[in-house]
Amino acid sequence: MARLRVSGLDWLAAQEAAGVLQLAFRDASNSCSYLLVEAVDHVALHRALDPDPLISYSEVRIEPVLRTGDMVRELTTYLGSGAPTLKDEDWRALDSHGGRVDPAGSYFLAVKEVRPFSPLLPVAEQEQIHANTLVSQRAHSDGREILDVNPVGRAVGILIMAAADEREVQEHVHQCEVFVDTTVTYTRLLTITQARESNAAILVRMLPGCMRA
Repeated sequence: MARLRVSGLDWLAAQEAAGVLQLAFRDASNSCSYLLVEAVDHVALHRALDPDPLISYSEVRIEPVLRTGDMVRELTTYLGSGAPTLKDEDWRALDSHGGRVDPAGSYFLAVKEVRPFSPLLPVAEQEQIHANTLVSQRAHSDGREILDVNPVGRAVGILIMAAADEREVQEHVHQCEVFVDTTVTYTRLLTITQARESNAAILVRMLPGCMRA
């Protein structure tokens, strides 16, 4: 299993380098992968993921997502004439959203969820939350953001951000107008380079003969 874990991380690194994976991270415990894959259909997605040496030994969750710009356009259409106006530079930031990953950098995942509305919540308050969601997209002009996508059909934002610590990410998320209506969970991430180094160190310490076998 130790060798299988090494081969899985090696495979992720190779797929990331080849551009098959648009983004690839591991959580700080080095037990869970977060992958962004662009695929034309389910068959192409299956072919991209199925060769992973660890896939038969893992629980896999696939989440179709929208890029931020697509989500904002849909929300703007939904709100109609009542939609807040974004500036041209805001739209440019949304359409070009996404920074480069430094293999030695420090990154965090923030999952931002607006809970389902109560049927008793006044429509005006619901519309205000939608408007706050739209206005909050201005935060994506921040160059520290690597990724922000929205699962299809869910009021959730998935943010990956370069930051020295969790507090820096919290301060960034808290400034958004919709934060008061949002539940946020934070996870420290490892780049694949860092994950391979971490895994090698663990194996050397716990299984000294494994890396030489």
